[in-house]
This record gives sequence, structure tokens and C-alpha cells, in this order.
Amino acid sequence: MGESQVNMINLNEIFQDVKSDLIGKLLNETKDSKTCTWYLMCALDGMPDNEILELAGYTIPQIQAARTEFLMKKYQGNSAVYSEVQNLKKQVKEIIQENRDVRSSIEKGLDKAIQEQIEKSNQLIKAKDEMIEMLKLQKVELQRRIEELQSKVIHLEKQQKDRNDLGQTTGAAKSVLPQPVEYQNKNEDVSSELEIISEEIRPVEKKQGVGERLRNYFFSTTDTKKFIEKYLNNDKLSDEQKEYLLECLESGMSIQEMDNFASEYLSVDQMKRLSSLYRKRKG
Repeated sequence: MGESQVNMINLNEIFQDVKSDLIGKLLNETKDSKTCTWYLMCALDGMPDNEILELAGYTIPQIQAARTEFLMKKYQGNSAVYSEVQNLKKQVKEIIQENRDVRSSIEKGLDKAIQEQIEKSNQLIKAKDEMIEMLKLQKVELQRRIEELQSKVIHLEKQQKDRNDLGQTTGAAKSVLPQPVEYQNKNEDVSSELEIISEEIRPVEKKQGVGERLRNYFFSTTDTKKFIEKYLNNDKLSDEQKEYLLECLESGMSIQEMDNFASEYLSVDQMKRLSSLYRKRKG
């Protein structure tokens, strides 16, 4: 028992040299004797009081790790290996920062590319909307012309019916008399014009929608560009002549067929009669 007491006294004398008031307060507040021992070992190693006080509440393994790190800094701080390790750590940090910068640059480039693609898509959508508006205008114009042609058909059919009714009411005697040449010519002109217009508004086209007719008139034929250059841009043709030739194109007639009667020296009525004659011979 006396030997044990001597050892305790010797330890107290050893620890007394390194134990300050702050460390003494820390030891008094710490109930675990093993933890107190590691605090004192850190003090014996020369660890500053403020660093030991920061270990308050640490577990023994944590205190041991902090002591090991302190000793490495203390004894290897000036060694070449330690300096190399520190340089490598610095290089690693720089590489990580460079990678972050590269990633940020790539992300900015992707954002810019995506924005440009969005702008191109918006431009395509705008062009599509403009095309739709143009087709709507063409639809309205075609509808107007269809109504005009239908009105002409109704008017000519009524004239033809009135003439037929008038011929029937004149009696058998007048019906056997030869009709005046002027009346016959007018009757032929009416029949010819009625035939032309009736062919222009074909029953199949009447049943088709306006969108389908648009496609037939403006997209299915390869003669449209040639027609514009040859007839619509021809200053020698009048507006009435151009209008009639355009109606012929819409009815499905080709440029080669129109060449048989289209001329700036012929009136519209003359071209209509020649067209009717050409169709009869062709049929």
C-alpha cells in the first residue's frame, strides 16, 4: 500500500508541471479517469491549453486522433515527405476547382445551345403560322370565286330555261319556223358558256372541301410556275384574259392544252368558244 501511494505522488509531481488552471478545471469537471489521463498525455506532449480545451466532450478515440495529428505536425512539419504531402493536397484541391470551372463552362454552353434551339423552333413555328394565314386567305379567295361561278351557272341555267319555255309557248307553227341566226348564235353562246362553267365546277370538286381544292389547284400541278411566267406575267394579256386562263388552270387544264387557244389577240369569248371546241374534239 505504501508503494502504491509513492507512485501516485510521483505522478502528481509529473503532471503538476504541465497542469495549468484551465487544465485543472477541465480535469475536475471530467468524471472519467481514462479521459483525464489522455488530457494529461496531450499536455505532456506539449499541446497548447486552448487545443486541449477544444477536446472537451470528445471520446477517447477522438482525443487520440487529435493527439496523433498534433504530433505529426510537431515532428514532421519540416520534413520533405510532409511538405510533399501538403503539396499534393494543394494540387488535388486545385484540380477539383478546375473540374468545377470546366463543369460550369459546359453547363453554360449547354444552356446557350438549348436557348438557340428554342429560338430556331420559335422561328419555324412563326413561319408555319404565316403559311397557315396565307392558306386561309387563299381559301377565302377560292370560296369567293366558287360562289361567283355558281352564281353564273344559276343565271345561265335560268336564261336557258326561259328561252326553252318561250319556245314551247309559241306553238307548233312557230316552232317549225327557222330561228333567226342572231338568236341561234346567242343560244349557242349561252350553251357553250354554260358547258364551260359547268366543267369548271365539277360535281366532284363541289363535294370536296376547300382545303382539298387548295391542294389540287396549287400543289398537285407542276405547271403553276410555268403558267405564271407565261401568262400572268404577260403584259400583253388583259386582266379578263388572265382571269379566264387562271380558271382554266383551276379546272385541271394543262399549259399545253391552253396553248391551243390562248392568245392576246383573241377576246375572252373567243377563247371560251375555242376551248369548248377543243374539248369536244378531244372528248
